[in-house]
Amino acid sequence: MELKNKKRKKTMSEERWQLNRWVMELANYLKAEKEVDFITALHKAHLTKKLLRALGEGKVTFSYRKQDGTLRTAHGTLRHGICREFDEYRYTNEESEDEPVEWPYSHFVYWDLDRQDFRSFRAEDLEIISKTE
Repeated sequence: MELKNKKRKKTMSEERWQLNRWVMELANYLKAEKEVDFITALHKAHLTKKLLRALGEGKVTFSYRKQDGTLRTAHGTLRHGICREFDEYRYTNEESEDEPVEWPYSHFVYWDLDRQDFRSFRAEDLEIISKTE
């Protein structure tokens, strides 16, 4: 009697598929536009995905390189209910009624808990996520 090995097909949820697609798109963007080697680009894209998820869940401490080359350790969030200033922030267009500024694909915004204001980082400059709460 012969036993056949039946492989189970693993199906990926639509949400997970979209996240994996986003990671690959960001990695390809970093490789093409920022001249980062693909392995590093893929690492930075995965790190960015992990950071954005953590920012949405609570307080996060992470580090990135600023434009002047210095390392910045940031304490941020994107979750309401953690910081009163973030919860009460009013989104207004103070600049003008022109079209909104287009940010580069690898640019991400977070609420800085130390400065009590929005700040941004670039995926290619992200170094480490050191603590999540």
